[in-house]
Amino acid sequence: MFWSRFLKTDSVDYNVSLAPVRVVQNQVRLQIHSFRLFSHTSRKLDPIRIFSKIFQFHRHFILETIVEEIPEILRLTGIRNVITVNMDYFLSEIPDLAGNITIQKVIPEKGNVFLFVKSGTILKPLLDFFGPEYIRIEPISENHDTLLLLWRD
Repeated sequence: MFWSRFLKTDSVDYNVSLAPVRVVQNQVRLQIHSFRLFSHTSRKLDPIRIFSKIFQFHRHFILETIVEEIPEILRLTGIRNVITVNMDYFLSEIPDLAGNITIQKVIPEKGNVFLFVKSGTILKPLLDFFGPEYIRIEPISENHDTLLLLWRD
């Protein structure tokens, strides 16, 4: 209450961009790539924005609010404000008509998370279920570069 009265604001907006940094056992770890906190009402001189650049304790609080929205998928680690995404949850949500699908490898690279999956059926039902904005299906050619990408650690 003190800070809201002191900074003369009722609510605060934020913009967070998370980037994949590591994958451990189908758990994709996302770390803050960019972060911006600003007053809900636009001002020329925004004390919230200035305050957020100097003090960064609020980042953990903001990430907690994000994780609370979908706790079955997201989890907040105590290390450097990292969120983990449970990829196994998405596998459990795939309808039975898509067949048995297992994750072979998960690789974070350039702001994307690449899932190499093994399936006994055609993966078109996955695209229909999740939509083209969340999933892109490409066949893996067996050239040297692709195989190196698949087997690297």
